[in-house]
Amino acid sequence: MAGLLPPVSADNLDASCAGWQGWDARVFRARAALSTGERIELVLPPARKDSPAERREAETQGVRLVIETSEAPATRAYDETITLHLPDGASLTDLLMGSEFEGGPLDGFRAHPLPFKVGLDGADQSFNLSGLATFSGFAEGWIVEDGNRGLLVMRLPSPDPDTCFVPLAVREEGGRRVVQIGSVGPDGDCHRTRSPYLHRAFAGGAVRFPATRCVFFDGGWEEGVRLFRAMLVRTLAGRLEGYRALPVTYNTYHDFGPSYSRADLIRAMKRVSELGAGLIHLDPGWETVWGSTAWDEQRLGPPEQIVADAAAYGLNVGCWTSLHTTDPEIAEGCYALGPDGDRCIAEDFGEVKLYGVCPASRWAEVYRENLGRLIRAGFVFVNSDFHDWPWPGTSCHDQSHGHAVPLSRPDWCEALNRMFAQLHESGGPVTIEMHDHVESGEYRTPVWYLYSRPGSYDEKWAYEFMWKTYSDLLSQKLFALYHLRKAEPVPLFLHMNMISDNENALAFWYVASCVHHIGVGGALKASPAVFKGYRRAIALYNRHFEEFTQGQFIGIDELAHIHIHPNRLSAVLVCFNLKDAPEERDIQLDIGRAAPDVAAMGLQSDAAVQTGGDGWCVRACVGAKDVSVISLKFLP
Repeated sequence: MAGLLPPVSADNLDASCAGWQGWDARVFRARAALSTGERIELVLPPARKDSPAERREAETQGVRLVIETSEAPATRAYDETITLHLPDGASLTDLLMGSEFEGGPLDGFRAHPLPFKVGLDGADQSFNLSGLATFSGFAEGWIVEDGNRGLLVMRLPSPDPDTCFVPLAVREEGGRRVVQIGSVGPDGDCHRTRSPYLHRAFAGGAVRFPATRCVFFDGGWEEGVRLFRAMLVRTLAGRLEGYRALPVTYNTYHDFGPSYSRADLIRAMKRVSELGAGLIHLDPGWETVWGSTAWDEQRLGPPEQIVADAAAYGLNVGCWTSLHTTDPEIAEGCYALGPDGDRCIAEDFGEVKLYGVCPASRWAEVYRENLGRLIRAGFVFVNSDFHDWPWPGTSCHDQSHGHAVPLSRPDWCEALNRMFAQLHESGGPVTIEMHDHVESGEYRTPVWYLYSRPGSYDEKWAYEFMWKTYSDLLSQKLFALYHLRKAEPVPLFLHMNMISDNENALAFWYVASCVHHIGVGGALKASPAVFKGYRRAIALYNRHFEEFTQGQFIGIDELAHIHIHPNRLSAVLVCFNLKDAPEERDIQLDIGRAAPDVAAMGLQSDAAVQTGGDGWCVRACVGAKDVSVISLKFLP
């Protein structure tokens, strides 16, 4: 059952909660290990749900914990901000803080990390708390629910370059099981995930951690996800309102790899125009050398000419960029230098080495000048890649750059984000996509990281599903994108290889339904059947472009999605079948309005509407490894 009304919006934050008997937290506990080897605990009463605005303090052995609780803009919700004070000379080696619950009353409850209920490896990350003895994990937020009532704990987007995930831990203690839903705690062994807040707390002094929001609600996981997204929408509303997706984008890499000529591009433009895409995205191959950001005019002609060539076929132009370069003689003072003064080798492929460039150096000026020229020439899209923060021991040590040595992770991310954001001031409209700031293609920072800053990037990379998209869908790895779109409002970009897809464009439709800006490659190498299927799919997608890119997304389940037009007079229902035999599905929709007119637009499908009670049901017949795209029209 999925409701179309009300939409998830910044104003729709109600989280009704009839009762919480047996769910009250026992205490708020902080456990820490001092560098001396001694372990300490600070225990405070839990926040009062009836009147949460308060200040609580505890102190032991000179370590002081202050918790400030304030009401949040939702029913049954509060924000909790923690400050930890360590005496002079003291430091920590371990820390976990959060509200503790008795494990017994939580039997039958499930815990779900957000946004990835299904991880990037395709594994279900949810788990049952019943009988679970030990667990330690972290996420942007957690939902703990039994289908009837739940608790959402999350971080809110912040312009702060530091990050701090939300921990959840389960442990046995004195013959009983304790569930601690945290404010601060372990966030993985990878240096690229570890919170700078924790690093500072371990070093000693005073640390004020970012606020944690706690929301109690009636319902199950679906309601928790709705509230999570609504909280993000409210915080990010100013940035989200101005976003307009680019058309279907053709990526050169799947046809040409990292090398092409102007003649190659013109040949591709003709084919891409026939495909129905609206933008040609130049992946590696347009620079003088990989990562120089200097347009290779000798080989490709002026960038203005490429823009004119594309315009003749009804296409716009965009490009890829990298902070790793094969050029060992790039502008002096731009490399990331290790502690020994040698250039940092970011990628080592034997004979080919990629050297890391420092975004906090004068490289930012070179980058802005080179990319600004392309934007002024008419390029409308820039996507980032290969900008991983180096390992702590090899992060940039060049004092001439003017940054602290070594360059910290927050300072790296600040400089990187600023470098890309400045492209918005380069003289023309441009959409900027960002990979993960800390490790390109991976999940090391929250999806919304630094997005709230004015002039920041416009889209986030939807992870490394570009290579084997069709097989990733059949293996259900691609379900991670569904849960990402369902939970996070930040616009997503992904390009994929159409050569790997089937003639029904099954993977195309799944990606198109889960991201805001889709790219495809392989138009020159695809089989005639696949090309024909894609041309038909893109024509249909373009007909419903506003539903897919600007409308409300409702995930009924991983294989049935609805996109509602902003005017709420039309919608598109997309049903997927990953099986080898045709399948008939009844999609029940709980909505208090008349059933719509239906037009079945799928390749091998038809649909019918049945009404009953206050809802209506769409019956879709979907072919083997096929998709049914169903257009719904409502009366005003």
